Amino acid sequence: MCEANCGRAANDIHHRRPLRRGGLHNLANLIALCGYGNHDNGEWCHGRAHAGHGNEGWLISQYEKRPESELIFVDLRGVAWVFDDNGGKEEHRATS
Repeated sequence: MCEANCGRAANDIHHRRPLRRGGLHNLANLIALCGYGNHDNGEWCHGRAHAGHGNEGWLISQYEKRPESELIFVDLRGVAWVFDDNGGKEEHRATS
């Protein structure tokens, strides 16, 4: 399933920090999304991510110095997640 929680099947892998911006193929940087990257005009989650219309953590800036495993990914339902380099995914709960 698409990790953005849109309800569709995931059919592509998205680099949260793009390779051209210093991203790597590490698991905390990869998420399974529906759509086909730049080729779906933002109608599917992968296109939304590339267009910059996703929530926090969908597209990480090249200027962000923290590793992807420390950055949350907020899905379409507003739930924040943290990914690790072992393939794990855990709901992030804000600390007050």
